[in-house]
Amino acid sequence: MLEIPPELAEEMTPAVLAFVESLLGRIAELEARLGMTPQNSSLPPSSQYPHARPVPQKPSGKRKRGGQKGHPKHERTLLPPERVDETFVLKPSACRRCGQLTHLVMPRFGVNLDDPFDEGWRGYDSLRRNWHDQNRE
Repeated sequence: MLEIPPELAEEMTPAVLAFVESLLGRIAELEARLGMTPQNSSLPPSSQYPHARPVPQKPSGKRKRGGQKGHPKHERTLLPPERVDETFVLKPSACRRCGQLTHLVMPRFGVNLDDPFDEGWRGYDSLRRNWHDQNRE
């Protein structure tokens, strides 16, 4: 947003200064409205000129999406057990591959499935899939 240089602001009367600031605010508002198109706002598509050329997209960057190598990690730590109100086990309603309901009782495999930060943990889906593949009828 545009600002009044301090040298000029000192020379203006308070009424003129308030008027100029309101005009600068109005200019900023109008410039923001000028940049609105149906693609970046809630304007209906019919409000755009029918033969308007599409705005060229800027080329994508060289980096992939997500965290980059070497960036500081941001993790959510688990709550201590005394602060947990309720714990429950999530089980699928049916097998993803065959749709059966009878064989979804999983053995524990010696891995604590409730603790995703356990060293032997490979993910709920991989364990369920491996057990399902071994016990298929």
